[in-house]
Amino acid sequence: MYWCFERILVLLSIVLLIGCTNKTAKEAPVKISNEKIEQQDSVYINRILALDTLSREDRGQSLSQLKKELLNSSIKSDEAYYNYITALLLITENNKDSAEAYFKKCSPTLPNSPLQTLKQISLDNLFLEKEALGNPEFLIHLHQEADSLEKKNKKVIYQLYELIAKAYYFNRDLDKSLQFTELYFKNNPFKEHRKVKKHFYDISFLLASQLKQGEKATYYLEELRKIVDEEGDELAKVRFYDQEANLYGILNQPEKALVSSKKHYYYSKKLNALQDNTFNNLATSFVGNKQIDSAIYYYKYGIFVNDSLHSPSSKHILYGGLSNAYRLKGDYKNALDAIDSSFTIHTRMTEQINANKLEEIRAKYKSDEKDLEIKVLKANYDLQQKVVRQQWWLLGAVLIIGIGVVYYFTILHKQRMLKVKNRELEQVNKSMELEQRLLQLQLNPHFIYNAIANLQGFIATDRKQEANRYLLNFSHLMRNILELNRNKLIGLDKELDAVNNYVQLQQMRFDQAFDYEVETNDLPIEEFAIPPMLLQPFIENAIEHGFRGLTYKGRIDITVEETASNLMIEIRDNGIGLQKKQAINKEKQSLSSIITQERLDVLFNKTSKQAYFEVIDRKLISSETGVIVKFYLPIEII
Repeated sequence: MYWCFERILVLLSIVLLIGCTNKTAKEAPVKISNEKIEQQDSVYINRILALDTLSREDRGQSLSQLKKELLNSSIKSDEAYYNYITALLLITENNKDSAEAYFKKCSPTLPNSPLQTLKQISLDNLFLEKEALGNPEFLIHLHQEADSLEKKNKKVIYQLYELIAKAYYFNRDLDKSLQFTELYFKNNPFKEHRKVKKHFYDISFLLASQLKQGEKATYYLEELRKIVDEEGDELAKVRFYDQEANLYGILNQPEKALVSSKKHYYYSKKLNALQDNTFNNLATSFVGNKQIDSAIYYYKYGIFVNDSLHSPSSKHILYGGLSNAYRLKGDYKNALDAIDSSFTIHTRMTEQINANKLEEIRAKYKSDEKDLEIKVLKANYDLQQKVVRQQWWLLGAVLIIGIGVVYYFTILHKQRMLKVKNRELEQVNKSMELEQRLLQLQLNPHFIYNAIANLQGFIATDRKQEANRYLLNFSHLMRNILELNRNKLIGLDKELDAVNNYVQLQQMRFDQAFDYEVETNDLPIEEFAIPPMLLQPFIENAIEHGFRGLTYKGRIDITVEETASNLMIEIRDNGIGLQKKQAINKEKQSLSSIITQERLDVLFNKTSKQAYFEVIDRKLISSETGVIVKFYLPIEII
């Protein structure tokens, strides 16, 4: 009730300042009957659910209007809806931590109110995005909620079905994800609305195409075609024909794939939205149809367009395709020139990327590293004490039984202990390797799902070029992740290439709120081997936490140096620094540092400590803010 009185005082002050002395203060919150509350619940719930039928801009305006109405309400039960609507607005601003706080403050008057269900679904969704990847217990929790909702509040159960589908997608169970996506649509009260249908068919086509279910993918795409034709949105047609080309590729129908690629090219050209990837896809379709000369023409045209767009990140792909076309034609000289250009561009691009990544974690995890060292020292001390006690017992046994018998049983005992210890160590190593692979793979579904949402946002706001660039960078990152996670060690150039794709996506997401640069000191980085996805978590922390709330432009610098005994990679940022970051996230315990060191131990430190990292708060060593992370790795040559 205090928030209401505070707003009353503020309103009264404003009234007095403008001279409207005839106004009176608002009355205290009014309590109403449960029947009246249920009627208001029905009205508000319908308005909240109807938000799914609005565009991004209209949704924001509708939320703001509803928040304004609730702010001026004198009914106590409306406070819960005010907190819920405020949380939804914060999510549109990507302020998820504050949104979570408002969701938790939302306390409906009636225990069985649909708002209580919507609140729990929203909190579960935030939890899924932050911490529940690969968590089977969370899926069990969601299914229990669904069982409960099937007996009550069926009106909002479709939103829970969509959340379960998302959770299964994150866990790479695409069959289950598609199953619950269909349940979401079946139970959606707005399923006849064009926007809801388009969202459903779009997601279902993505899942069916990834499952290689050609018949379902064809059906979903055909339904999308009807909606696109009804809307008459030319930009939607561009995306549709690209999806259609992908479908025909799945169905192994290269002729039809070429037709769709040509349509994609035509509409892109008509809208003046031609991108280098448009030429690449069309040329690739020509190669699939063995029309090599046409493929060569469009690869060259794409390279020409790429030069005008200044987008070197995809130029080497065009040269690679051009080289393959020349090879198929039998023109090996031009094929060699093209592949040489591709390699040169890729190398130059890698050198530019290498200056951007090594900084955020040092002081945050320094205490964890010290705690780990203390535990190791304590374990060693306890083991030494145990050995001393065993030696005294063995000495007594020697005096009683004799040197021969004691020696025999001592050797036998030590052999058994070593076997048990070796088995335990093998199990620990296997567990750590499996956990490492699991943690690496968790990025794929999480990132894919949110990337689709960001891409839809660009399309919805008619930001065509940004949508195309975002899709291109996203496809490169996904390909890098799928390729790199197959190996325990990869070339440093490939790691930095994957990091560059990730950073470019984040720059687009945060509207170029930070810069980055890589310095390799002319080292042959393609020859150095490092674990895959080693740098990305620290880059993510710098972006997500280090740059939060900055009033100036952020910056990340990556430096690679070689010493006589190891390879040093440094990440440096100018964010808020480690101490402030710990204060902001004091309730959140990150395991990134421990997991990273365990990965290094499994790969390099089995006999001696050859690989490690350290995190430094720049404020402790200079007047600047930010974090420095330094990796020290043994020099491994591929």
